[in-house]
Amino acid sequence: MRVIDVIENARMDAEMSQAELIQRTGMGRNTFYKKLRGEVPFNTNDIDVIAEALDCDPMLILRTAASRPALSVVGDSDTGDLSPRRATEKARESWNAGTKKRAAKKRPTDEDTK
Repeated sequence: MRVIDVIENARMDAEMSQAELIQRTGMGRNTFYKKLRGEVPFNTNDIDVIAEALDCDPMLILRTAASRPALSVVGDSDTGDLSPRRATEKARESWNAGTKKRAAKKRPTDEDTK
């Protein structure tokens, strides 16, 4: 996911639309968007082609992604799965756990103070 963020930031810095980047890379539109959503990983060949289209060094993309902090808000830290589906599941689990904790804390009522 960090590579995706770096690619998107580099694209925006280059003031290039996603459609233009897709055209310059020669990737299929569906393939590109699947990779951008994290459904399919970018491989090193993809990063080379994208870097060339963005007129930057492919190692810069990788180094920048590696230097960013890990995403701890979404995904599963045990498996490394950062898919939107798993992130939603984790958020739901967290919400349910919080709801149970709040329900377990009994607030004093008027009858408790008598």
